[in-house]
Amino acid sequence: MSGTNYCPQRGGVQTELGLARLRGLNHGLRIWGLSATLGNLEQAKQALLGPHRTGRLIHADLSKQTVVETLIPDSIERFAWQGHLGLKMLLPVIS
Repeated sequence: MSGTNYCPQRGGVQTELGLARLRGLNHGLRIWGLSATLGNLEQAKQALLGPHRTGRLIHADLSKQTVVETLIPDSIERFAWQGHLGLKMLLPVIS
């Protein structure tokens, strides 16, 4: 991206600008968006399509069960944020 500093918080804005440019070059452009994590799908659809365009939202209503298991080491010798704890817990996580 010449002349621009990359900033992760502005990724959505850059995507919108890029799509607007592509729509300007090709008025019949078809845009597909896919996400497994977005909460506001209607807002995401409008961001992808731009103003004055309609689209179709397809989604699946799946019930999911989330199971969380925690692992605590027998002893903590160093601060966890240094990465040492992650290596120490490698085998318990794999098993």
